Amino acid sequence: MDMKNYTLFLFFLIVCISSIYGQVPKDSVTMEYYRGRYLFYQGPKTLTMNEVVKIFHSNEQAFEEIKSARATSTFATIIMGAGTMLIGWPIGNLIDGSTMQF
Repeated sequence: MDMKNYTLFLFFLIVCISSIYGQVPKDSVTMEYYRGRYLFYQGPKTLTMNEVVKIFHSNEQAFEEIKSARATSTFATIIMGAGTMLIGWPIGNLIDGSTMQF
């Protein structure tokens, strides 16, 4: 083998090996924090939380983390709603001029 063929073969081998061990950008899931929440993208497509769970199902550690995050998010949403009502109701009564009757 002459030097030109050897260089071409080596270049082709490096390209093949790097593509085998690299992650294809279209398949990777990226995360962006936007206005108080996380958005997940796979390429140009925005993923719903159910789609993210399906994608992460094959990776046990990631699947456990996303399940924990969903449970925490649900609990936080319930507490947030209750707190908003407990603060907003008296403020609404003050604006209206009515008194609270317990």
